[in-house]
Amino acid sequence: MRRLGAAILSPLRPRFDNNDQPQSSGRQSSRLLQTPVYTSISGQAYEPNEAPEDFARDAKIELMRRATDDLKSASLDSERCQLLNDILDIMNTEPDTRDVFREMDGFLVTLNVLSSLKPPSSLQNDDIVRCIFSVLAQAVDNHRGNTATLQALIGDLVLYGTLETLVSTNATSVTHVLGCLLAFSVNDFALADLFNTIESGSDETKVLGSMNIHSVVVQNVTGIATTLRFLHLATHSTVHAALKLLDRLVHSSHRNQALLNASGIVGLLFHFLRTGPPYISESGIVSIKKSLKRLLEMGAPVEEARIIFKSFLNSVDTPTGKSYTLDPTSLDLIKNGMKFASKWPSFIAFGTGRHNRAGIDMSECQLNGRTFPGSAGFTYLAWIYIEKLPTDNSELQLLHAESTGWPPRTLCTLKVLPSGLLSYYTPSMREPTVLEPLPQQPSTPIPITVPLNVHILPPAVGTASPHPGSTSLPTRRWIQVTLVHHAIRAAHNVRVFLDGILFATATSPYPKTSPPPVSLFIGIDSPHPLAPPPPQPSASPLLGNRLNIFGGGSRPRTPVSETRQDLPPPNFSSMPTADLQDALSDKSSGPMWFLASSHLLLQSIPNELPRLFFTLGPAYTGNFQDALSKFLTYKASTSLHIGIQNQNHHHSQEGLNSLNKALSEGIELKESHIAYSISPHGIIEDGHGQQLLVNSSRERKIKEVKLGEMIGSARTIKIAPLHSAVWNFGGAAVLLRLVQLASSEQELASAVSILADAVNASWQLSDEMERSREL
Repeated sequence: MRRLGAAILSPLRPRFDNNDQPQSSGRQSSRLLQTPVYTSISGQAYEPNEAPEDFARDAKIELMRRATDDLKSASLDSERCQLLNDILDIMNTEPDTRDVFREMDGFLVTLNVLSSLKPPSSLQNDDIVRCIFSVLAQAVDNHRGNTATLQALIGDLVLYGTLETLVSTNATSVTHVLGCLLAFSVNDFALADLFNTIESGSDETKVLGSMNIHSVVVQNVTGIATTLRFLHLATHSTVHAALKLLDRLVHSSHRNQALLNASGIVGLLFHFLRTGPPYISESGIVSIKKSLKRLLEMGAPVEEARIIFKSFLNSVDTPTGKSYTLDPTSLDLIKNGMKFASKWPSFIAFGTGRHNRAGIDMSECQLNGRTFPGSAGFTYLAWIYIEKLPTDNSELQLLHAESTGWPPRTLCTLKVLPSGLLSYYTPSMREPTVLEPLPQQPSTPIPITVPLNVHILPPAVGTASPHPGSTSLPTRRWIQVTLVHHAIRAAHNVRVFLDGILFATATSPYPKTSPPPVSLFIGIDSPHPLAPPPPQPSASPLLGNRLNIFGGGSRPRTPVSETRQDLPPPNFSSMPTADLQDALSDKSSGPMWFLASSHLLLQSIPNELPRLFFTLGPAYTGNFQDALSKFLTYKASTSLHIGIQNQNHHHSQEGLNSLNKALSEGIELKESHIAYSISPHGIIEDGHGQQLLVNSSRERKIKEVKLGEMIGSARTIKIAPLHSAVWNFGGAAVLLRLVQLASSEQELASAVSILADAVNASWQLSDEMERSREL
């Protein structure tokens, strides 16, 4: 009877021992079942010591293999639709099967099914198209390997060619396909019927206005670019709605703006603006112009920027030969984009506003053989942009350090609270310290000697102090955060600088150091459970382990933030209005922030240096070891001089000497004191789509280069500002040529504005202009 009960409740065990094992010491044996032999995906035999929930996972993996294989040979549309639904259900219930889907060439199989669909459109065709894009969206959702595989297989041109036959002869298919492309782009298939709803006569303004656009997160930009390529086949109402929706997406968040900027749609939109195709109305052209202005604030890829600059010149035949005039449309776009050229550096985006993990995992930092925290104190530096503060049930983790032994010991934690204040913790504190901002004090001008090669302009009348003057960290702008923990036992030995100005202080004994390696995390806290993992429970001889058999929790407990990303997305189409609003608020309840650069130094720095680090700007990604004056433009040099004069704390002569030396030679910083130096340009991709973090400090051995990896929804976004594009294909001569060709007061004002903004934003162009003056 005992074996019969176990057989009923443990159906995944292939066979049982017919003879009970002998019991020792009068106690029942902990294992009555003979070890089964299984075959892995690769065909290798193994004996698992896994809980039955892991057997259930293996069963799902086998189901995924069979479904993908069957899809290869399926010829009936009804069979294909059923198999695609089965694959989607398996992915939703067991995310590990997405790796199997890739290994079984699932992407190629689904794209082959998509290309084999033929017009005219039918309800079954529409269902298959929707299922295919649902499977693709789920397969790549927060999965770097699958995302890299799909990107290598298709771009917007390939996807356009795959769908062209299906949509070229039937307008209904076009509307449905565009809806599926939109839903695939944001991984929300409640939007798949958006264009159909508008085509059926619903008011476009009300339909688009009902969307919570700030909760929409662009994930697959290929779908957006493909949608634009199909506009010539769509109806006027669909075209107008698509362009208006694109404009709203571009303005919804800076993360969406940056991803769309890098997707190649700038060239497409500029082509529409220049040619004015008949299928785009005047209001559509207005939407395109607004989208382009917003996108160009973050610049454009070099090739697309080159096309825009070439369009400046309109050739005109005259009796004396050809003459050139400036195109007002291009001039206006570049003028607006160059105005924001210095605002956006390349950055790493953490979080999408939802409850999913996003961070950098540096689990084995060797720290050049040094302890952490360093014996001479330590300094944390970061340029961050907070798009959205965390809510009450989440936090924004700037740095978390812990030892690598078991149990892990927290060494340091710096985070942003929902209130916008910083919280700092070390083991020498009884509890985390909330760093309250200091009250403002009257400024005391301090003289400073600046190297001859740094150009200082007199301060303007009425220049305000750069101190933020607020009780919390500013949002929706770049801020520079510096935390210095001095190793001395003194009051206010913990100092936080915001934009180079002393913002908050605390007093804390210096924490006990830990030998390398040390685990460092950005964006996430410790991935370890709070307690050591419990031993795997054995099955009861009669009932087994009920939780394990039915998919329960015999695995080590993991934080909620780790598991939520694996949950299937909610089905919004069947929700009542109240539930839909709750679901949308849940989707947008996490933080969203960006990191331009970050340094962790195993030494403390003087109070005067944070102001210099702030003046260098978020685009600076060096290690402060070169003469820093050459990275300063006229505007930055003036800002540094004014800032030093107006700072609210007193300077030491030693600090002023350090500042002068940093400008002329670089700061006194040994290479071994750089624990890490992180920037988007130090993120590389391995052959499996995993983004690896490379230490940007110099003179590293090859085996020590890799620092960690990106995890979750963290994305590397590399910005190409317009001044950088100008520097790449011609330098200041291109901008001077614009000034030369200006033929009216308005054109001259625009050309000079472009030149001035570019020189203010780029130290390379500033240096080139200075050298050209000396010739």
